[in-house]
Amino acid sequence: MHDDLDHAQITADQEFARAFAAGEVELVYDDSAPVPELPPVGSPVTLVRPVRSPHEADAPR
Repeated sequence: MHDDLDHAQITADQEFARAFAAGEVELVYDDSAPVPELPPVGSPVTLVRPVRSPHEADAPR
């Protein structure tokens, strides 16, 4: 069991997802928001790579 889970936040997120799916709320994008700076040349690069593995490999032992 994960003791570090924020159950109140999970509940709020689930309620927002439900309301969004039902069309009760919508997202508003702000095109005037500042664009974040790019990292400097030579900075370490982080990659995301999805990997499939059997459930048993991830299950607690």
